[in-house]
Amino acid sequence: MAIWQFILTAAPAETVFSANVRALRMSDQQLVAARKSDMARGRKNELFAEFTQALGHGDFRCPELFLWGNSEKDDISLSAREGSVAQICVRLDLRQPNHLLIEKICDAAIKFDWIYYTQDRLIVAPLPQAVERAACRSKAVEFVRNPSEFFDRHRQRTLSGASASSV
Repeated sequence: MAIWQFILTAAPAETVFSANVRALRMSDQQLVAARKSDMARGRKNELFAEFTQALGHGDFRCPELFLWGNSEKDDISLSAREGSVAQICVRLDLRQPNHLLIEKICDAAIKFDWIYYTQDRLIVAPLPQAVERAACRSKAVEFVRNPSEFFDRHRQRTLSGASASSV
């Protein structure tokens, strides 16, 4: 993961929006339920075709991990478990946002009935505007806009946290 990448993880929509409850952040129970689901819903080949169309041919060196794209730019990783898709992670390069890729990952989410969530568990609807809005509020975009200010701010937080713990 590069500091300029915004990370989204896919989760089945039903694990988040069950019994008409709409959550803003993923709970521990929702994360556990999402990890037990088959993200491809038995349509792994169709899912692979979607990602290949979005980012070109993938790297399939290991039967449990499949990668599309470039780890320094935009990429998608897929983890498999016992023949099913256990996790899908999308990393978007915010130095040069790829709006077409954002549209394609949103289309895939709608097709396979997913939502996305961020590293801090914020739930993001599979709509290009929602993904772009979440990316604009991320640490990755803070870094892209002003790297030195980003490091200064995080250094200050680290120093203030260290001094508070030593008291």
